[in-house]
Amino acid sequence: MTFRVPGDALRPSPGQAVPAAWVLLLLAYLSLVAGLQAAVSPTLELDQAEQLILAQKLAWGYTNQPPLYTWLVWGLTALTGSVVFSLWALKVALLTGFVLACDGAARCLGLGTAQRAAAVAGLALVPAVIWEAQRDLTHSLLAASIGAGVLWSALDSLNRPAWWRDARTGLLAAAALLSKHNALIFLVALPLTLACSPVTRARWRWGGLLTVAGVGALAWAPHGAWLAAHPESLNRTLQKIHGDAGAAQLMAEAFQALLGFFTPWWLLALPMAWQARRLSEAGRFLAHLAGAVVCCLLVFAVALGVDRFSPRWYFPQLFFLPLWLAAATDPAVRQWGRRLCAVGALLALVVAVALPGRVWWGGARPTRQNLPYAELAAQLRQQWGGTVPRVVLASHHLPGANLKAAWGADVLVLTPVVPWAAPLPSEVMLVARAEDLTEPRFQTWLAARTGLTPDGIRWSGEVAAPPYHRPQGAPVALRWARVVAEPGK
Repeated sequence: MTFRVPGDALRPSPGQAVPAAWVLLLLAYLSLVAGLQAAVSPTLELDQAEQLILAQKLAWGYTNQPPLYTWLVWGLTALTGSVVFSLWALKVALLTGFVLACDGAARCLGLGTAQRAAAVAGLALVPAVIWEAQRDLTHSLLAASIGAGVLWSALDSLNRPAWWRDARTGLLAAAALLSKHNALIFLVALPLTLACSPVTRARWRWGGLLTVAGVGALAWAPHGAWLAAHPESLNRTLQKIHGDAGAAQLMAEAFQALLGFFTPWWLLALPMAWQARRLSEAGRFLAHLAGAVVCCLLVFAVALGVDRFSPRWYFPQLFFLPLWLAAATDPAVRQWGRRLCAVGALLALVVAVALPGRVWWGGARPTRQNLPYAELAAQLRQQWGGTVPRVVLASHHLPGANLKAAWGADVLVLTPVVPWAAPLPSEVMLVARAEDLTEPRFQTWLAARTGLTPDGIRWSGEVAAPPYHRPQGAPVALRWARVVAEPGK
């Protein structure tokens, strides 16, 4: 049955695919920023380092975060042979996919060329997209990219019904849940909005919904079974967010985090929305979707006892607000679209310089990428007689992962973040930072793996080097010892 839909109600834009030149330009920009960061320092950031450690083994689950990002790193590493290259290549691919999926959703909503350009430019004004995602984000970036794919696929299925498009939406929904747990909020809000919006309700197909739900549940089921067998994984997430904040404090925390997430985008969005506003079905639909996301977020927050919000938590849930601004305004009014594009392009160029620049010529306080782990890895190899043992224990995944990156794939580096119990040789090398020795998590892990406490370790040596690009800075040091691996009872 064909439904008659009034006005401009979510009609797709025919013949408006993204030009190949723009896709290549986007890829070139993202690759340049990634390449400059890798060139200025071989040291990986914190989240990237965790993924390098976890991707040494394929498993149904790892930490309190879902496993899809780690699976992708594992697969790319097996394909390319380089974990570090795989980490940067995956980041570039996900950011490219995110922008293209958002633009695909904009086409399905019937946005014109100027509106789509304003939407993409708006994404460049969101710090999580233009800065954090290019610097260190992993799970949040993946969840937002796949969430944008879910939105595009669902709208495409409404415009062009087909069972395989519904199945594709289901697979993407499962992938979103395998990326980050809080993607569930968006996945609940989207069908609620589709069911309640008069325009999309006219195209609602129960058979399609059942296909999406069935395929998604089957694809997610193996990890769901792993979660059921490892409830401590979700407990760690709940412990991070649980508290006893009152309703007023909860709302204040949520609003403050929202404001931080969308600064500086909202500084242009508010006057543009006021001066260039217009009624459109696409704008109303996205406004309803944003309202549904906020309502679901607050329901989940109250139910789980959340007492704090991190701005990056909004990334997989409200990534589409720049699309709403483009759909609910006329970019030609007072040349708001051109202004937005100009500011977005300028900010993208500033970030391309600032991201490597903060490592190269930043302030006196070094960043994590200034830490000279490649130099320390070379010194350790030299002190160990020119060879690195097959298995090394490290006190934290930041030094552990970066040492492994310097030593190569043949070395297995185990840290407290590793959830599996790999067999150890009778004698194993332990490498530690001084600040980790008093951490309860490290102490518990060390006792479980070796039966030792930090006070009982006889250190064999130490390596030290100044931070990259900070020759006068305080040296970074690592201790090492040969320990007998006798797991604690």
